[in-house]
Amino acid sequence: MIQIDLMELADIGNPKLIAEEIIKGNKDLILPIPIEEIAKVVGIKEINFLSNIEFEGALLANAGKTQGIIACNAKANDERKRFTIAHELGHFLIPTHSHNITCISSSISYENRKTFINKEQEANCFASNILVPQYFLKEELKKIKYFDLEDVCNLRKKFFVSYEAFIRALVNCCNEPMAFIFAENQIIKFFVCSEDFPYLSIRPKNKLPIKLEFTQNHEIQETIERDCDFWLSHRISSPLYEQNMIINKKYSITMLTLD
Repeated sequence: MIQIDLMELADIGNPKLIAEEIIKGNKDLILPIPIEEIAKVVGIKEINFLSNIEFEGALLANAGKTQGIIACNAKANDERKRFTIAHELGHFLIPTHSHNITCISSSISYENRKTFINKEQEANCFASNILVPQYFLKEELKKIKYFDLEDVCNLRKKFFVSYEAFIRALVNCCNEPMAFIFAENQIIKFFVCSEDFPYLSIRPKNKLPIKLEFTQNHEIQETIERDCDFWLSHRISSPLYEQNMIINKKYSITMLTLD
């Protein structure tokens, strides 16, 4: 049974700490995190999946935010629905957020990066930390000896989130230097790096510096050692390793690691 002390949560303003407080009292949860059950325990009376809406999610609560309803776009995939529910739950639990909020697709996006105090980014921060809690992720990583993209796929499924949500949580949690490059049709969309990873020479909207062969809907290629000039702005003494994954023929994720 999920145990949550609402009085404790009321005194916490930081979205990451709110999520961590919920997880701290429920370390026996089974993955994936039951976000709908958590929402109901804290006061969300209904979660409605609506088809004929132009927004991604919405929160409708009383002024004191003791009870509320979450609406979610029924056309989204299951991972996206879970993130939307968690995002709206963040608005519900973060004391400084309004009790009535409507969020469009671009709001519930990591690309919305004005400042961290942006309320949509605070709700995203809560969603990330409740769906992929560092406690559970660290426990899963202890079981893996040599981490690669196959493990990314398996753990992403276990946490039941998108690749982007999982990889961002992974980079924040893992002690190893790593970088992930997301591309569509060989064009870089964005990348995610750990703080200690060397400076990349690539930029969004650039072509990938490598040529990927799109042969299958889902293909994980072998890890290879790559000259750092392909990816980095300056040479380094450590070997650079590259592994690529093709998703749905046109999307790819490249993982870079150091020895």
